[in-house]
Amino acid sequence: MPPTAPASTPRTSRLRHVAVHAAFLTLLPALAVAVGPGSTAAAAPASTARTSAVAAAAPAAAAAAPRIRFKTASFNILGSHHTTGPGGFADGKKRARLAVKFLKNEGTSVLGMSEAEREQMRIVTRRGGFTSFPSWRKSTDTQTAQSVVWKPQVWAKVRSGRFVIPFNYGNSREQPMVLLRHKASGKKVWVVSVHLQSGSSKAAVREREIGMQRTIRQVKRLTATGNPVLLSGDMNDRKRIFCQVRAKTALLSASGGSWRRGSCRPPGGARIDWIFGGKRLSFSSFRYANSRRINAITDHTVPVATVTW
Repeated sequence: MPPTAPASTPRTSRLRHVAVHAAFLTLLPALAVAVGPGSTAAAAPASTARTSAVAAAAPAAAAAAPRIRFKTASFNILGSHHTTGPGGFADGKKRARLAVKFLKNEGTSVLGMSEAEREQMRIVTRRGGFTSFPSWRKSTDTQTAQSVVWKPQVWAKVRSGRFVIPFNYGNSREQPMVLLRHKASGKKVWVVSVHLQSGSSKAAVREREIGMQRTIRQVKRLTATGNPVLLSGDMNDRKRIFCQVRAKTALLSASGGSWRRGSCRPPGGARIDWIFGGKRLSFSSFRYANSRRINAITDHTVPVATVTW
């Protein structure tokens, strides 16, 4: 179920998006970020000799590093404001504590989290020993609603940024992307967490389609940096998102499926939460976690997988 984002004025929204755009371009000159509803992301600028050398060296360095293995997930935690009042789920803070127990039991070291509000991310980071982007301390509920989460003992943040998609009928939502370095091996991976618009109305389908295409453009640009991409999130779609990602990027689905010469076959039993990864990332032990504990936390099943690189 999608969170309800407060409407923002066009001028405020534009100013915020411009600030986000400028900040990220400072961090990653080779990446152009789409900002604001209706805007089109520009192609990444032509690389200099130095940029080309770095991009070319990244795959070789990664290949030389030792093989690593880690657990990942896509977790729609169900926002606190969805469960206020009598009946239904427990309050958001209690469910966040249950989520921490689940993640610890799974041994998850990096994941994408959807619908998480600030009070929930505070618990996930403090009690769970995780770090997240964006930081709950400096963000609104609609910003933490889509977060990249990782174990700082395993991963170190190299850089981070956001891109913007339309969300909740005329509003917009920032989607985070973080370049993480695996401390033991030195390998780097981009982690992108997205939440696309839900619903079957014409407006909802249009926003979801725009969000999908902007996500794909960002994935292609991040892939061009030479580091693999791990994409996860509540994408509110079963077939089209799979076929589009497989057709237009080098990512594979953790849950299987195939795309060959225009013939697309989504994995059997596909649901609306996904995990995709670059070709150097191989998946095993994929499942949708759906236990009594999960059912007490959220109205989604939770895709989890082991990644070998």
